[in-house]
Amino acid sequence: MASGALNNTGMTPQQQAAAQNQAARNAIISQGVERLQQIYSSGINPASQTIVNVQPQNVGLVRGFLVKVEGTITNGGGGTLTRTEFGAANVLKNIGFTDTNNQVRHATQGWHLNLINSARQPMVFGAAYAPNVPVNYGNNWTVEVAQTTILTTADAPVQMYYYVPISYGKYDLRGAMWAGVVNAVAQLQLEINPTPCVNTGDPTLAVYAGGAGGVWKTATNVTITVWQDYIDQIPMMPANQGGQPILPQTDISTLYQLNTTSLTGLVSGQDYGVPFANFRSFLSTTIVYDNGGTLNTGSDINYFALQTANSSNIWKYGPEEAALFARTTFLADPPKGCYYFDSRSKAISTNQFGNTQITVNPNGTVNAGAQLLVGFEYFSEASQVVYAGSLPSGG
Repeated sequence: MASGALNNTGMTPQQQAAAQNQAARNAIISQGVERLQQIYSSGINPASQTIVNVQPQNVGLVRGFLVKVEGTITNGGGGTLTRTEFGAANVLKNIGFTDTNNQVRHATQGWHLNLINSARQPMVFGAAYAPNVPVNYGNNWTVEVAQTTILTTADAPVQMYYYVPISYGKYDLRGAMWAGVVNAVAQLQLEINPTPCVNTGDPTLAVYAGGAGGVWKTATNVTITVWQDYIDQIPMMPANQGGQPILPQTDISTLYQLNTTSLTGLVSGQDYGVPFANFRSFLSTTIVYDNGGTLNTGSDINYFALQTANSSNIWKYGPEEAALFARTTFLADPPKGCYYFDSRSKAISTNQFGNTQITVNPNGTVNAGAQLLVGFEYFSEASQVVYAGSLPSGG
């Protein structure tokens, strides 16, 4: 049958596949049991170990993982430690996830995962607001912790939560991973930031900056706890039809991915392209202009633009407009130097547009060591990844 031709259901093959996927998704949501199960908890001494590999339980349709990181930072001297722009989001340096088909879904960093956690809500992840009502709603619990400053010789607790998404949403199961398999394992890799404090140099990826003696407290552990978020008791086909689980095939063949990279070589007043890889549908792009350790509120950017293969601009605007649009997502301003570009309402498909890039045009002095920290959020198809180009990296 030719592609697009109607079959005996009155639908094209693509329409029929979409209908079957939606029916399976609806059955799972209505009949399955949502579970959040602790699968890992251990104290790690970052002086001797920084990487933790967590093997998910081979059960159910996995939607993601909740990760809690707790530790103590001590200021051994040399001045007051001050929390950086991304602060406790940098407690985890790297987060990776490899699925049961050995596909790398995520290779991202703590600052980016925290922003995506916030953008997906939308509200800053873990935040509390104080409504104007005669009831004591507000910030009453200690959920995420990293005090603003740490004085010399003082200790301070740090506690941070991350959600590592596997499916796009709680009920939008695109990207969900079927874990009820044998002879195949997935892996969640978490790397504790080995240098949470910096004295000199670029503090962008640190938790604190300032004092020369800021470290994870000696002889104490950083505790990592992981919960697996999944749907159990998936509906099954009748025994006379094979007795297999009813799964949304389009959803589970889709990869929902988070990746970060860094780019250098910027020149003041000249367009610098951040290219999108092919065979992907981009949901958001986050750019941090780390101007040699300085994070500004737009003064070192002329404009951003989304350009397609024929060099036409889909949009072009300045840093203030980028900040305005970010507020509609986060209900707050992101950290200084951070620009968030949302396209989840209509993903940017590089199959449709061809070569696509976000152009950054710096303003004023480009300091030594200046770089763009770029975070991508996108869908790809498992069957097409082998043919797709890689994401940009390096200078």
